[in-house]
Amino acid sequence: MAKRKTRREESSKTKFPIELLGILYIIIGVIGFLGYKANILGTLFKGFAMFLMGTFDFILLSLLIIYGGFLLIKRKRPKSISIRMIGLFLIIICLLSLAHKEYLIDAGNVSDTISKTMKTTVDEFNRCINAKVMFNGGGVIGAFFISLLYALVGEVASLIIIFVLLFAGLILFFNVSISDCISWVIDKFRSREEDEDDDEEDDEDEELEEHPHEKDEDKRVVVSSLNELKNQKEIEDEYEEALKESYKSNNTNLYSNYQLPNIALLDSLKSKNTKENEIEIKKNIGILEQVLKDFEVYAKVREVHVGPSVTQYELEIKSGTKMSKVTGLHSEIALALAAKDVRIQAPIPGKNTVGVEIPNKVNSSVSLKEIITSFPKDKLDNKLMVALGKNIMGEPKYCEINKTPHMLVAGATGSGKSVCINCIIGSILMRAKPDEVKLIMVDPKKVELSMYNGIPHLLQPVVTDPKKASIALQKVVQEMEHRYDLFSDSKTKNIETYNGYLKKKNESLPEESKLPLLPYIVVIIDELADLMLVASKEVEDSIMRITQMARAAGIHLVV
Repeated sequence: MAKRKTRREESSKTKFPIELLGILYIIIGVIGFLGYKANILGTLFKGFAMFLMGTFDFILLSLLIIYGGFLLIKRKRPKSISIRMIGLFLIIICLLSLAHKEYLIDAGNVSDTISKTMKTTVDEFNRCINAKVMFNGGGVIGAFFISLLYALVGEVASLIIIFVLLFAGLILFFNVSISDCISWVIDKFRSREEDEDDDEEDDEDEELEEHPHEKDEDKRVVVSSLNELKNQKEIEDEYEEALKESYKSNNTNLYSNYQLPNIALLDSLKSKNTKENEIEIKKNIGILEQVLKDFEVYAKVREVHVGPSVTQYELEIKSGTKMSKVTGLHSEIALALAAKDVRIQAPIPGKNTVGVEIPNKVNSSVSLKEIITSFPKDKLDNKLMVALGKNIMGEPKYCEINKTPHMLVAGATGSGKSVCINCIIGSILMRAKPDEVKLIMVDPKKVELSMYNGIPHLLQPVVTDPKKASIALQKVVQEMEHRYDLFSDSKTKNIETYNGYLKKKNESLPEESKLPLLPYIVVIIDELADLMLVASKEVEDSIMRITQMARAAGIHLVV
């Protein structure tokens, strides 16, 4: 047994490196492409590829180079069987079979096709030395498959099968469903019919001729989508550099060894197939215009804004139309579009258009990384800037808690309150050191915020007992009063001016005697209703004091 183990270990140690195998495949492919110019080896490799695939020998040589490059770069073998690979093999086999069809007919006998192909290939291989290659068939592979099909089903059925397999291979390789292809053809056919109908009905639609736009321009709809994003990697690199620059001028020398989490820790936005939304938008534009026209409201869709969960259609209404007439069609539009709900914004602020907002068929995810990296560079010094999400136009939205100055997160069950709270906490942890922002968390449910126990930003462990929560809030009030005493002694008005005062004072002090700056304090309370049931009087008094006076002291509430 021991000897067997040692032999296995020796064989594993002497395993052939996969990178060398990749280099070997690349060399064989390149020499085969050179052909007779590479002397004996080039002629040999070229002739063997031509023997297998005839005039499509370059496909085999290209696949060798691609396969070798994959082994060299990835250092592992690719999946030999996948949907795309099956599609590629089907396409190649069909092309080789079609290319060899003439050779099969010339042979006259199906059984002689392969022997004739091999003889022709050998002859052309001899000519290859003199750089005279005239063979145009599909090689031995094409001869085998076309001969087999002719022997089994005959000429006509063979061609039908080959074209069906070729179509199936294209669908598998490009990962497109047949229904998508059919719907695309139908949409193209319908669009042509609509263009012809519009040309015939120009005289009937006199109401729409008052618009000073040309007919072609009326059909142009500007669609702004979430997919039109910058390179996420470039955005992340720019954000990291700007954040480092902001810390050079605002280093407090405390927690100097503390490393901020890298933005790469956050998950990137996964691309999502939005074909369903695109098809739905094209269909909704026509339905929306027709519904309004049925109720004698003449309008054209000028722009479409695709947000994460809602799409807004901008309508240009004919002059002289009352807005109440448009808003009164709320139920009719929802019925025609089969939408859960429809919101009409008449007019859109700052524009002379009306907005109709309809829920998307497929919702798109919004990543925290995308919002944080979109923060303005001139505001990166503000450690209380937090991510909120995206608006209906798909634009990132953020909030500065110190300018709010307190925040109330409200909504029905399942509307995303906890997600919002976690985004606020995550934004602070990604951008602020523990000596810059301190957190106090109150979680009566014991499940939402308990996972943050142990982070250095906490002034105390997450409070889960409602009675202890009132004590924690009273301590916050005491800290607020203490800070106002410091402001009074230093003749400053708020935390920003007081920290500026300390920075000037620290310039004349030695390193070990420098005074620490006051950190911001963010008090996060989850499920305030549960807290009020247990200790309503004490909690209410503390919250009232904090909301009235704590802003200037750098203490902020998120409830």
